[in-house]
Amino acid sequence: MEQHKLDNPIWYALGESHKGIAIDYGDMRFYSMPYANFGAIEGDDTKEETLIRHLEFEPIVYLVGNLPSNLSGRWKVEKVALCAQMVCASFIDFEYDEETIVKLDGSHKQQLLDLINLVQPGYFFEETQSLGQYYGIMIDGQLVAAAGERVRLHQFTEVSGVVTHPDFVKRGYATTLVAHATKAVLTQGIMPFLHVLATNSSAISIYQKLGYTIRRQIAWSKISKC
Repeated sequence: MEQHKLDNPIWYALGESHKGIAIDYGDMRFYSMPYANFGAIEGDDTKEETLIRHLEFEPIVYLVGNLPSNLSGRWKVEKVALCAQMVCASFIDFEYDEETIVKLDGSHKQQLLDLINLVQPGYFFEETQSLGQYYGIMIDGQLVAAAGERVRLHQFTEVSGVVTHPDFVKRGYATTLVAHATKAVLTQGIMPFLHVLATNSSAISIYQKLGYTIRRQIAWSKISKC
């Protein structure tokens, strides 16, 4: 597998599996809204003019990986989230009750949108669910935990949207859903990967127990127009 593509996963996803929803400027690519608000540059020599152009109609975006080499007064970096990028080449299975897991579809769209934005606001939009398959755990008709597929390349799929409602934490729901989503990706002959804050040692430890290993660190930079 061409793991070097994971050094710039958004760039390659928008040239492969998600090409049909890409805004491609040649040296910079973005997901079109309302799928996602992040993108990537091709290389270190990418100029900032493309970013300025994109910020004219999308005032806040996330660039994953490297940034344009020049920082002018027309855009700014509001926040940088340094994430551990983890891959799963060999899944370590564990027992869980698959009957508790619901394969989410359009009827769960609003609940999924509300739950993820409650726990992780700013990354999930009206059409993000359509980027891949999401799974959830329902209790009395309420979606209380979720995880699914987001960034997709030909050989790799990102497990993302891993959230649990604050009233239902510490029950193992997130671990169960990540395990289920990971197995679903692997059965397609595709390697799962994920991103988690580098400081989130507890989550990293859980993912390692499922067979994930840290591949590298990668920055998610929140960019806005000045």
